[in-house]
Amino acid sequence: VVYTIPVSAINGENIVSRSSGLNFYKGPVLWEALEALHIKREEKNNTAILPVQDVYDVKGQKIYVGRIEAGKVRSGCELFLPGTGRKLHVERIMKFQENREEYETGDSVGLLLEKSQMLKRGDILCTPGEGILPVRHIRATILWLSKYQLGVGERITIHCLTQETDCAICQIYRKMNSSDLSIMEDDKCQINELEVCDVEIGLESP
Repeated sequence: VVYTIPVSAINGENIVSRSSGLNFYKGPVLWEALEALHIKREEKNNTAILPVQDVYDVKGQKIYVGRIEAGKVRSGCELFLPGTGRKLHVERIMKFQENREEYETGDSVGLLLEKSQMLKRGDILCTPGEGILPVRHIRATILWLSKYQLGVGERITIHCLTQETDCAICQIYRKMNSSDLSIMEDDKCQINELEVCDVEIGLESP
């Protein structure tokens, strides 16, 4: 189903609640249309990716909890910690009020590993041999919302899934006006409020 929804974001019309000023429209408001969407995930491969959200100690056993971001994880499978070569054998998978051998993308689970491991929040577990490599430089397109300017080399903190690390902008490749995405040719040594920029980010830890 495709909707054409008349809205006014400035006045909040037909965004969350129905607008009295647009009473000719009888369809769903934007929020209702978004809530009705059903997104079908298509797995391109069987790579399992599970960021560790937290570590619980339950009766002397370490339970590593997190949300499966891709692929499937089953009891008895082998995972590894990218960049370390460490292989981890999953003894059992736990999920509240469920008892299955296999869990998939979107499931929040707890892993009981065969041997206690020194894992921490932010570690990424994945299928062995799938070529997932830790990196210290990433290229990204960002929208800068702060009123404070961000200069090349200034340190900030980046959050990705359950990871957090210090980082810095190494280079600004392109700047755009966020209102119309026109290319800006001004100073590429700093990012100003509401600018969209293609940048390279250097990470303190992978």
